Amino acid sequence: TKNLKKTDVVLIDTFGAFNFYYALAISQVCRLLKIPYIPILHGGNLPIRLKTNRLHSKLIFANSYKNVGPSNFLKTAFENEGFHTERIPNVVEIENYTFKQRKVYKPNLLFVRAFHQIYNPTMAVRVLHNLLQQYPEATLCMIGPKKDSSFQETKDLAEKLGISNKITFTGVLPKEEWHKISESYDIFINTTTVDNTPVSVMEAMAMGLPVVSTNVGGIPYLLEDGKDAYLVSSNDVDTMCEKIVDIIENKTNVSAIVTNARKKVEQFDWSVVRLQWISLLESVEVKKKQRWTEKFYDKSPVFIQNMLITVYGFYWKDRRLGGNFKKYMQRFEKHENFTSEQWVTYQTQELQKLLMHAFETVPFYRELYSLQGFTLERLSKFTLEDLKLLPFLEKDDLRKYGKTTLLSSKGNKGRFYSSSGSTGTPIEIFISKKFHQKWNALYELRVRNWAGVHHKMARAMIGGRRIIPSAIGKPPYYRFNRAESQVYFSAYHISEKTTKDYVEGLFKYDIKYFVGYAMSIYLLSKNIQKLGLQAPKLLAVLTSSEKLTTEMRAVIGEVFQCKVFDGYSGVEACGLISENKWGELFFSSDSGIMEVLHEDGKEVDFGELGEVVSTGFLNYSQPLIRYRIGDTVRKSAKQEEVESDCHMLKIDSIEGRLEDVIIGTEGQQMVRFHSVFNGISAIVIAQVIQLSLQHILIKLVVDDAYSTDNESVISQRIQSQLGNVLVEFLYVEEIEKTSTGKFKAVISNLNNE
Repeated sequence: TKNLKKTDVVLIDTFGAFNFYYALAISQVCRLLKIPYIPILHGGNLPIRLKTNRLHSKLIFANSYKNVGPSNFLKTAFENEGFHTERIPNVVEIENYTFKQRKVYKPNLLFVRAFHQIYNPTMAVRVLHNLLQQYPEATLCMIGPKKDSSFQETKDLAEKLGISNKITFTGVLPKEEWHKISESYDIFINTTTVDNTPVSVMEAMAMGLPVVSTNVGGIPYLLEDGKDAYLVSSNDVDTMCEKIVDIIENKTNVSAIVTNARKKVEQFDWSVVRLQWISLLESVEVKKKQRWTEKFYDKSPVFIQNMLITVYGFYWKDRRLGGNFKKYMQRFEKHENFTSEQWVTYQTQELQKLLMHAFETVPFYRELYSLQGFTLERLSKFTLEDLKLLPFLEKDDLRKYGKTTLLSSKGNKGRFYSSSGSTGTPIEIFISKKFHQKWNALYELRVRNWAGVHHKMARAMIGGRRIIPSAIGKPPYYRFNRAESQVYFSAYHISEKTTKDYVEGLFKYDIKYFVGYAMSIYLLSKNIQKLGLQAPKLLAVLTSSEKLTTEMRAVIGEVFQCKVFDGYSGVEACGLISENKWGELFFSSDSGIMEVLHEDGKEVDFGELGEVVSTGFLNYSQPLIRYRIGDTVRKSAKQEEVESDCHMLKIDSIEGRLEDVIIGTEGQQMVRFHSVFNGISAIVIAQVIQLSLQHILIKLVVDDAYSTDNESVISQRIQSQLGNVLVEFLYVEEIEKTSTGKFKAVISNLNNE
């Protein structure tokens, strides 16, 4: 209890043997003291413990903040029992391992495991015995501590077979010593019958030793037969010998195997894994603060809520608009008069810098590009035309690897932010303070300034934040952030009954311009029109996130007596499209490279519609290169016919996504449901369908880690937005697309007119 106040979280090493009861005791003490704890899972026999000690397992793992396992083997086993588990791999400090590329492979075998029955050390002796029939010079070195009678059994078997003189037993050795010894051996064998993610195997991979292993426990989650290792069935001596002979006789591409193994194990370097631990441990503190602040916020009167939002507003303002924000604005402003030739030069230089950085510091790209045959030297000479040679980065890649191998080892300090997309688990983007200020400088210059406004003016905002907890809230339906003179209106309470309150909020704070979801602002404008209310005359309305149709632009412009500006960005921040005062849409060429492609991957002609593929220039901590963001635009056929003196890529229209409107029990009109799926990483794609005013169907495509326990969380979130509705779940292999090939995240079977 002495360090109770200083303790934010307790990490508990948890094994399947007697240590399990130690973990049980510590976890229950943590529960009693209300300290979050994280069991760190070890050992291939731990899944057996889940089945033989169900009650004790539930006490430990169902009440933890999060369970952490080093392999997908343990993650899957725990998820199957209903215990949410995060995978953070074991660490190999790759700089400590010298990769030795062998030209020939001799029959010298290395075994590095404890002498325990589950590691089956006698199999190693039988493998050597068989190998000696063909290679009399074969040897075996066995390194590891004595754990049970298997050590003596191994020695006895060697003596019985008459091969004791061919085996060296070293006992336990420090890493440095066995690493040095390994240089004299050529093949690493792993004979285990139960396993998780053995560090010794990972170390062998790092040092260039081809690994021949039994295919048990977590091994197939770590190794791929024929790609980065050689796998055999448990206790299959003959097949292991055959694999070893294939290596010695050069009947297999050993060079590719060991190279792939080294690349894989580089993903487990501390520079990568530490970011996962930092993210997890920071989330503990954030969640503790959120729980307290959310409860306090929810129960506070409106004036206290405004104060809390303002306090956060000062932090948010400094993060985005402080530091080098002005310097970045000045730098971007110099680009606005670039000629087409200057843009080609600029983008080529930025692309080369980005690709070299990604290859050198981002494991995902280093492996991907190396497998494609690209070298650092080749990438350093890339042209804009060469970009199409690189593979796409899919959303699923970002979803799977965004917190691990897609992060740069030289990244700045920052935070993960979720996208507002509602097509499944929101994408999480790592944003450093430096990147945040660069992006906001570009937004200020090309979005606000082009529209004739700036960040110091009083503005209204409709976005995804839940500023009013209940679906059936009371007015006012907005909160005030004094730090930025920002009135934040709820996107979840727009209805004819609430519209008058929204208009009063706009007048009360002397709003100069409006920013936010296109559909939400349109729905509010339509209600204002229908009720015959007078809205304030604004300088501009800046829309985002959904397709802005001609009708929407006309209605919003008429209600607020100003020009409506279309735009396109997103939390991924790898491409910005904005509209100037002449109504021209341009892609900001200093935000990145935007390709507009046909389904076959070829660039569309000017005047044609195509899929957006973005390469962002600003985020070096988590680079997005040829990222398929999922939206479509139409390139202008009249690139040179502009009223402005701008030579950036001209866009005729941003297609984006046009969603249906969902109606709540109190008449609320909503199109955005991304917060419903926040934090549920096992959801691949989700679709919200309104069957009736009281009936919502959720279609889900999920992965193996999903648990139906999440249904209660999703239902509660849906009901908090729409009121007391029935929420039904349907699990499918895929969700059908529209006739145009687009996925629709929100569908209403009601007549919303």
